[in-house]
Amino acid sequence: MARPDPAGLPAPRGAGGGASVTLGLDLGRAGVKLARRTKRGLVCAEQPVDPALSGDAREDALVAALEAARDELGVKPGAEVHVAVPRAWAVVKSLTLPDVGPEELPQLLRFQAAKAIPFELSELSLTWAELGPDGAGGKRYVLAAVKESTLDELRTILTRAALRVGRLEVSSQAAARLVPAEAGEVLLVDVGHATSDVLLINEGRLLYSRSASVGLGTQGWQERLPQEVARSLVAARTEAGDDEHERAPARVLLAGGGAEDATLHAALAERVGAPVEAIQIEGEADRARAARLVIAAGLIEPVRAEIPYLDLAHRARFNAARTTRRRNVSGTLVGGVLLVVGLIGGRVYLEAQETAIAELEAESEALGPSVQRVKALQEELRSIRGWDAHKGRELEALLAVTAALPGEDEAYLTELRWSHGRGLGLRGRAKSWSNVETFFSRLEQDPLVRAASIEQVSLPKNKKSRGVEFAGQVRLVIPGGQP
Repeated sequence: MARPDPAGLPAPRGAGGGASVTLGLDLGRAGVKLARRTKRGLVCAEQPVDPALSGDAREDALVAALEAARDELGVKPGAEVHVAVPRAWAVVKSLTLPDVGPEELPQLLRFQAAKAIPFELSELSLTWAELGPDGAGGKRYVLAAVKESTLDELRTILTRAALRVGRLEVSSQAAARLVPAEAGEVLLVDVGHATSDVLLINEGRLLYSRSASVGLGTQGWQERLPQEVARSLVAARTEAGDDEHERAPARVLLAGGGAEDATLHAALAERVGAPVEAIQIEGEADRARAARLVIAAGLIEPVRAEIPYLDLAHRARFNAARTTRRRNVSGTLVGGVLLVVGLIGGRVYLEAQETAIAELEAESEALGPSVQRVKALQEELRSIRGWDAHKGRELEALLAVTAALPGEDEAYLTELRWSHGRGLGLRGRAKSWSNVETFFSRLEQDPLVRAASIEQVSLPKNKKSRGVEFAGQVRLVIPGGQP
């Protein structure tokens, strides 16, 4: 995958038609990576960006870098580009839901998103993809949510660089496609400038992803990143119900700017207990360069059933088209009703309505199971409404919990969730019982907390694991004096 000579590439067509051009774009903190698939294979261009820039200055720098990369690859204005949405910007959840019809699914997914995501849905762009049956009559889905304002930033940069937005896809999905299914269980760590993504992939399936606030620009990153990777592995095992929380994967693959760092290799191998190597891309001899291009190259990889597209741009277009269709159908129905009334008179129309009502009443008996499912969802909705008093305080609660943790290596959380009628549920691990007591004691001293109680402290099921596991509940003080 050598750097291309623009003069030697076939000239692509713009938006007006002709030969299609497949492009993938990774707008990183410290640089722009643009990948293009041609008859000769994959060719890429990289352009640096000052990571210290912010605001309008950063946007201007990204646009200039993207234009330079575009010209380097011989891409004409108007070409469509698939763009990576940083994993750090996205909330990604795995869900198991009943097998419902295509009309019910969006409402059910939005309902679940409202419970799992601590933001107003009106501020978000949602997308999802089916992962297959769960073995118990339901289906597994992956749901992604990103603030619409952040997507607008990406669209603005593309528009200013005279390019069209194709897919807007979460970066972890793109990177995972470059790990072959035959690799077994792999921990992929993509090292960025400000954040690093940790992905657990098994036999081609992306099981878990997380963005850690550690990167090449972070002080002490070579020591801190292995700690975050180990925590992510424990969290992934816990989420999957795997008792062997610290079981090592088959290997660790490194991507991004730090993929060739020998100190990081050694620290990760010791902390995770698996061999570490830089990821490779077919046709690219320079391993360090290949590692930096993983996300851009993954965006133009053929989709796999195990790792579907999480396309925020496509979902937005789909929703807009569906709204338009509904409006058209509604207008047609209204016009039809008025025509019927005008032609056959009010009496016949009322008789027709009575007949329709009778038919609907007869059908309602056949809809018994669906009605029960709706009632169950309504009950769940009532529970969610019970959390309304907490609305707008999610960040305060998270900050209170974070501030109470005794130390970076002394205790950490593996689960945090709202529980109707019980407050905030916590699970985690600590070095010792005293660390757990310190944590909950600090929580009770926070003015936001009404009460904090330890429900369980136990030794890990895996005898090789050190420390203790704990669980507890936190009740918050709500304006008005109610717990």
